[in-house]
Amino acid sequence: MTVSVALATYNGENFVVEQLDSLREQTRRPDEVVIIDDRSTDGTVGIVREYIEKNGLDWRLSVAESNSGYKRNFYNCLKATTGDVVFLCDQDDVWYPEKLEIIVSVFENDPDCLGVTSSFDMTDKNGDITVPFSADNRTSNHGLVRMKLKKGECVEIDAKTVLLNNISPGCTSAYRRSAVEEYLKTSDCTMPHDWELNVVAAKKNGLRFLNLPLIGYRQHGNNTIGLTPEEEAGFGPLKMTGTVEMRFRVLRDQQLQADMFTKNMDESDPSQRRFSKRLQQFCRNRDIILREKRLWPCFKNLFLYPNFIKVTAIRFRAVVGDFLYVLKSKFKSKEQEK
Repeated sequence: MTVSVALATYNGENFVVEQLDSLREQTRRPDEVVIIDDRSTDGTVGIVREYIEKNGLDWRLSVAESNSGYKRNFYNCLKATTGDVVFLCDQDDVWYPEKLEIIVSVFENDPDCLGVTSSFDMTDKNGDITVPFSADNRTSNHGLVRMKLKKGECVEIDAKTVLLNNISPGCTSAYRRSAVEEYLKTSDCTMPHDWELNVVAAKKNGLRFLNLPLIGYRQHGNNTIGLTPEEEAGFGPLKMTGTVEMRFRVLRDQQLQADMFTKNMDESDPSQRRFSKRLQQFCRNRDIILREKRLWPCFKNLFLYPNFIKVTAIRFRAVVGDFLYVLKSKFKSKEQEK
């Protein structure tokens, strides 16, 4: 079984060497490392090139013709790999030495497995653990997997679960070649790549979650995506208002998730069809709220909300925040009329 690592870089000069070190120090070395830089404006490319040459590695580094964003860059990285199993790799984490060896063993022992994600320790910019892995909670993987599991337990994650909620950061994940090829054929790079890959694997009953921390997941304030310690613990700042641009950006994410659910749901399941219809209606209501500043769709969405408690893109505070947004807009309009 050959192993590839797909590493997408962009302005990662501060942390990329630590990530490269952790790849080179794996107990099971990768057979192929593909690195594509998304037109960094800092010294990332030079640092990576020098690292490869200094250590006599046959890793492949290339620079994209233009900046395309992390989703497209990862797509291109995956397309360039050839391994039987492909690991997703961010530029700013640290992989624990046994990561490749442990996850490859899951694939080797489970022929039906198409994708494996693991847990992690959350770290700060210095690599110090801020939120450690724990197997003593009602949920697992820092709340992303909604079941209590023992340390080291490996379980199947079904398609409906992963359609509602991505279960792990991509940097903890690896996929069999067949799942990668299916993703490359079907993706339009609108949803996060790891989420789409998880859906591809889960639809064929092939997605596994391994409840074991195998990386230090670094959060340094400039991550493209990721959790803060406060957010993962569930007590982040209660922000019910925000800019119009931010609200439309969130709505776009919600619509993308609704479309993905509809596209991949089990058509024979009436409960999934109802859920899809309600989720699409919720998004249409939010569009009316933001564009027309009307209160009635706010009440409709408050009524719909209990259906979406497990949908990470929809938070109760945001639903309440829509009321405040409309009221604030109407108040401003009256003030201007005076």
